[in-house]
Formats: sequence, structure tokens, C-alpha cells
Amino acid sequence: MVNAERMMDIEEDVIQAWEKKVVPEYDVFYFPTLEEVKKYMPEHTLVIPREEFSKHNSYQTIDMINSYEMWQISKEANYVCVVPEDLFPMIDRRKQQAILNTQQAFGRGLIFDWELIEPLFQSQSHMMQKEIEGIIEPYILQNQRRYLAFQRQMWTRLPGSFKRELLIKLAELYTTNSTPMNMEVQKVVNQFQHIIPYFNRFSKENGPNCFAAVLAAATENRQKCQWLINQWIHPETFQLGLEWRGYKEVTTSMNHLNPKDILIWQDENGQMIHTTFYLGRDYFFNKALF
Repeated sequence: MVNAERMMDIEEDVIQAWEKKVVPEYDVFYFPTLEEVKKYMPEHTLVIPREEFSKHNSYQTIDMINSYEMWQISKEANYVCVVPEDLFPMIDRRKQQAILNTQQAFGRGLIFDWELIEPLFQSQSHMMQKEIEGIIEPYILQNQRRYLAFQRQMWTRLPGSFKRELLIKLAELYTTNSTPMNMEVQKVVNQFQHIIPYFNRFSKENGPNCFAAVLAAATENRQKCQWLINQWIHPETFQLGLEWRGYKEVTTSMNHLNPKDILIWQDENGQMIHTTFYLGRDYFFNKALF
């Protein structure tokens, strides 16, 4: 399976949008027990039972969910602390390390392997390294490997040029090598003018998902496509949209696909988890599944 490729571009306005929202304005920390919360967090910290937190409209935004990767948090995390950005730096260093190690163990987002960041750090000037080092030192955690946790106050203090390079570096994790399009493939791709602007492009916003991308691809009206591709669409809504467009579920093989066919992946419970739109000649259009 090959992506319809042009070189991956990240526009400057996209990077600027990411910089503003990649690290949420509130710090979020997960804990297994209330005793752990009281042991490491300052008195009167806002503590929310996880079940209640999962229903809290203020904290269940697309930006918060994506940045902290809330869908993958360990089931052992039973309490959530939501704190302002200036609280964590005031905590004792030993407790900071314990808190961050718990976040890493529970699978919270915004914690990156230092091996990913180190080459970028080493490429900075000596003066810039010293400045960055002074900012990130409390957020480095060490167990079997070394990690760097991103929190709001740290992020706002980092030099803008370093943040920009870091965002580009992280974006590269979600790209694949380009396969140049020959004239024959270009003819196939050109049949889908309404989605060509979205080939190998990153979005400014959190939210647009694979169901939105494919439903937009199946909507040839360019204006309607442009609106749909920026939505967050749930599986049942996606299915209704396909039915309205005349799609029917069939079982077939990869060798018998026709352009405009749609592939759907399901989990062990039969729930739709990913989808892609077939362009022809082994080229597909979809939002990558991360």
C-alpha cells in the first residue's frame, strides 16, 4: 500500500498554530491512589476521580485529549490532578521526579525519549544549550531510560527557534519516505481534484480524523469536502454518511479494489477503528492512524 505522495510540507502558519496549543494551559498528572496524591502534590491541589474527569467538559477537549494521549492512559490511574502551570516548578525536586516517573509509567502524552531530542539539543550553540538546559532540567526523568516531560511553563520559556525545530522533528515521526508520482499515477490522482490540496499536509487543528478524511474524499463537491475534512467524525456518523452516498458493505480482496472503494478496519469487537479511500493503482488517501 503506497500513499499518493508529494513531498511532505509543513506550512509556517501550521507550525505557529501547533506551538500555541501542543502543550495545554493546564498541567495534568495521573496517580494510582489518593495517598499518592497527598504524598507528592501540594495541599489543596484539585484532585478529580478519573471517572468524573472523563466526563468533565472543560478537560475533555480535543486539544487536551490529543496532547496528553488520554486514550492510552493505564487503567491503574484512578485520580487526576489538574493544576495551573506555575504549580509544578514549586514542588520539591525529589517529588517532581516521582510525579513524572508515574506519568511516564502510566503512558501519559508529552513525554519523549531523550534520544529523540538530544541530537536537536546538541545542534544548538553553546549559549543556547545552556539556556535550554536551565529550563528543561526539572523536567528530565531518569529510570531505565532518559525522558523529557513537557509541561506548560517549560514550553512557554523555551526559545522559539528551538520549539520550531522540535515540532518539525516530532512531525517527522509521522511521515514516510516519498514515492515520486510518474505521469500514469498523476493521471489517477488528478481525478480527485477535491482532495489534492490535502495530500501530505498537516492540519492546524486537533480533531480531523480518518473518518472525516475518507467521508470528505467520498464527497466530490469541493466546498462540502473542505468543511467535512476539518471535522471530528464518529464511527456511526461515518457509517450513516457512507450509506447516504450509496456505499454498501461487501467482502473483497485487495486485488479487486476499484477507485472510490473504501477500506475499513475493525477491532476484535467489530468497532471501526480506521479507514482509507482507494484512488487506484495501489494509491490510497487517508489520515494516518497514530
